[in-house]
Amino acid sequence: MKICIVSSVHRPKDIRIYYKQALSLAKEYEVHMLIAWNDIINDEILPFHTIPKARSIINRFTILQWKFFRKTLKINAEIYHLHDPELLLLGYVLKFFGKKVIFDLHEDTVSQIMFKRWIPLLLRKVISAIYAFILTVAGRFFDHIVCATDEIRLKNFQGKEKVSVIKNYAICGELSGENQLPFESRDCLSYVGGLALNRGLKEMITVAEALNIPLHLAGPFQHESEKKFVMSLSGWKHVVYHGMIDREEIKQLLSHTLLGLVLLHPLPYFIPSLPIKIFEYMDAGVPILASDFPIWKEIVEGNQVGVTVEATNITLIIEAVKKLLGDVHRLKKMGERGVAVVREKYSWAEEEKKLLKIYSNLNK
Repeated sequence: MKICIVSSVHRPKDIRIYYKQALSLAKEYEVHMLIAWNDIINDEILPFHTIPKARSIINRFTILQWKFFRKTLKINAEIYHLHDPELLLLGYVLKFFGKKVIFDLHEDTVSQIMFKRWIPLLLRKVISAIYAFILTVAGRFFDHIVCATDEIRLKNFQGKEKVSVIKNYAICGELSGENQLPFESRDCLSYVGGLALNRGLKEMITVAEALNIPLHLAGPFQHESEKKFVMSLSGWKHVVYHGMIDREEIKQLLSHTLLGLVLLHPLPYFIPSLPIKIFEYMDAGVPILASDFPIWKEIVEGNQVGVTVEATNITLIIEAVKKLLGDVHRLKKMGERGVAVVREKYSWAEEEKKLLKIYSNLNK
């Protein structure tokens, strides 16, 4: 059976899409990747098909969709697994042409629309409501819906049968190894992921400056204006900015890290999320300082792999980091527990089984 995984905004080697779902499916099926990317992608494992990135928001929702449609028909797969909100309409068209369609909802898009800067404020409620309706219809019309969290499923597809939750748990052992530095020799705070002010970027830089400790940042900036702003801060001199790095480089970075940060602000679409970085920090044996959202608190403090704090209260954040860094033995124990807990409770191996079962059912 041929499967085509489609994304219009994610990077070629996205963790959820490529390293987890695509490589898991490739164990049993023929898998093709179709993404919007300007360069040729040579991959030894999977064939990549590319379409030039959209030059504007309008292009992304019009011309790019037409190009994706033409490319999907050329690939001629039995199942199309779509990963971005704007691909919903493509899913309906593919269903019209007799294809099986899976839609993957990574985040609470209905809530996110209310905070999109490029959407005029007066139109956000209307667009959010329209999208919620289209999503609800997709739950009945598409062959399967995949949600990244239980909360996304409950909010959008409660009571629907063709819906599964595939969580962003860790590929156990990927980021841990024998070459990790002992905690006594580690010297930095780290954050791996998208960089934005609402993801705690300013707070992390302020902490690094206040405690005179290096802060390593790895990931893309979400907004160019925010990048210029934080680089102008006096605390930026404490930052080591890596940009986009590969999985091996992330492993090396975390092997030197005393404390992994996840200080996202309490926005409606962040609070119920399950950031992959939490589980990857655990897999790497790195203790965690996270926002005090209920779900995160249960994972981090409930398993004694770190602490949580009010993410917008810089005084409390500095106090929490200072206290943690003052007890290296405690940090080491948290890191060791993280490695054990992620294998016991938060392993991708279990999510992979659910994913393969979905495709096995659709292949009958």
